[in-house]
Formats: sequence, C-alpha cells, structure tokens
Amino acid sequence: MKVILETEDWDYTCGDGCCYDWGTRLYVNGEAITVSESSVDVTAITGVLEALGHEVVHTYRDDDSFDARD
Repeated sequence: MKVILETEDWDYTCGDGCCYDWGTRLYVNGEAITVSESSVDVTAITGVLEALGHEVVHTYRDDDSFDARD
C-alpha cells in the first residue's frame, strides 16, 4: 500500500509581536493528523511505515505562515 506523507511548516506571530510559535503539520493520505508536539519526525514515521511494508512518498506543502500584525 502506498502512503503519502505531507508536511507543512507554519509559524505564528501575535498581534503585538511579543510572541512567536512555529511547527510542522502532518498529513497522511491528505488527512490532517493531530500531534501533541510542534515538530514531526518524518524520518521515524517513514521508517516505521516502510518496516510495515508500505511504500512512502513524502512531499512538502507550501508554508502557511500567519502574522497577526499584518
């Protein structure tokens, strides 16, 4: 079975510029996967899926940054 992993980097700056957060979103076969951390270890996920016999394709989505100061 082919599994398509997509990652998308994001960042956020609050309205007054005092806070900044960033991370990576993960999608499996087009479905968003909720993770508790901001970072995603795609290499580890790919290794597990390949060990289970899956073909893995990894692509990147465009950056979806949001700056509330704009």
